[in-house]
Amino acid sequence: MNFIANRRRLLLASSTLVAWGLMGCATGTGRSSSPYARELPLTFNDDALKAQMAASGLLPVFTQYWQAYAHRRWADRYQMERFAGDLTESFYVAYHDAAWMIQSFNVIKLHEPDEQGRVRVDIDALYRSLVEDKKENRQLVQDWWIPHEGRWLHVNTDPMLNGMKTVV
Repeated sequence: MNFIANRRRLLLASSTLVAWGLMGCATGTGRSSSPYARELPLTFNDDALKAQMAASGLLPVFTQYWQAYAHRRWADRYQMERFAGDLTESFYVAYHDAAWMIQSFNVIKLHEPDEQGRVRVDIDALYRSLVEDKKENRQLVQDWWIPHEGRWLHVNTDPMLNGMKTVV
């Protein structure tokens, strides 16, 4: 195929994806078509903790990030990440497709910013397997966030996604 034909196909595919994305936004759900998509069962240890997160400006993006997990919208989540190196969106999406479903998600502590301005949020999370309905895993998630150019970014600490580099 020649360059012009390839470019036309790319433009057509891109416009189709944009239109499809806009249709999804118009529905107001923002949910994935995955049968595993659900609402985030977000709770807080107490109202003061929720107010503290709101005052820091972190609450909206934190909720959006983790709701994208619950809705299984990995590409949306990718846009909110900060990695130690280069990582393609397609790899990130494929890597997360097998992620377990969130069953419970309770914020238990918001830490003060460290010397780099990073903030850690501790979460008591319960996940359920996609393939073995009775298989669950409770985990203390140490979730890191950093202010960057006027917005909060999630600091991705997964060594598989960061080339085994230390990020925290």
